[in-house]
Amino acid sequence: MKLAQFKTRGSEQQKLGIALGDVVCDVAELARAVQASEGDPAEWLLNANSTLEVIRRGAPAIKEIDALITHGPSSARGQVSSYLLDEIEFLPAVYPQKILAIGRNYVDHAIEGGAEPPKAPLIFNKLSNSLSAHTAPIVLPTISSQVDYEAELAVIIGRNAKRIDAAAALDYVFGYTLINDVSARDLQFGDGQWTRGKGLDTFAARSVHHHARRDCGCAVSQYRRASER
Repeated sequence: MKLAQFKTRGSEQQKLGIALGDVVCDVAELARAVQASEGDPAEWLLNANSTLEVIRRGAPAIKEIDALITHGPSSARGQVSSYLLDEIEFLPAVYPQKILAIGRNYVDHAIEGGAEPPKAPLIFNKLSNSLSAHTAPIVLPTISSQVDYEAELAVIIGRNAKRIDAAAALDYVFGYTLINDVSARDLQFGDGQWTRGKGLDTFAARSVHHHARRDCGCAVSQYRRASER
């Protein structure tokens, strides 16, 4: 299952979308169509407009959304608007409370940069202002002359977790998406810590969708390179 947040052209209203083949449908509109066709959708779906609502409800929410497609009246789908990808404006796939990242987690990349792989996880954060959506421009800052991009797998944590066993770790994962970890290398290494170089506006470009973990052996989606406005 691929979920997204989007808005239609000329509207500021955020919608929760589900990808169905080559089109995206509004989950709330689909739920209301199922209800109008004498189906019985979960009540919260009638006004659902964010992926965070789904994440907070966990695996049962995925089943309830899936039921709109697999068990809803066949007539309901025909009553719902279907949007081609170029007809809508994608928003970040989710607005998380925090974005934590692991530095130098690929041995070859660490060596390429002239550094030894760390003995313990090297953790840094991306700031919330750095979030950017699919096709939105990445703004090259005037204070940096060395902006780089990195395509990374982003893991969406769906439950509070602390000091859990490695064997249980995936039980806390809601889904996956891709993220472009844009970095101002001169600021990153000049500052001696990574917050400014990694956290500038639009420096965390997100994929179109996030993928529910149940559907993923691995996550494959779209990413983009940095481009100047």
